[in-house]
Amino acid sequence: MDDKDMDQAAHSIFSRYMSEKEARGYWKGLSELTEWVIVIVKPIHIASFDYSKDAKYLEATKKYTS
Repeated sequence: MDDKDMDQAAHSIFSRYMSEKEARGYWKGLSELTEWVIVIVKPIHIASFDYSKDAKYLEATKKYTS
């Protein structure tokens, strides 16, 4: 695969978290293992959740937010 073949969506995602060189290398490695696909999700209902009222969430995050 050529460097020019890197999908723009993948590039956009990977370059947020790593350098340009690392992003291209990561893309090459993934493309050897799998075929890149795009999944489009169209929600029919969006609900919100108040995590401040969830005891398990508060317990799990309390140890990381001192």
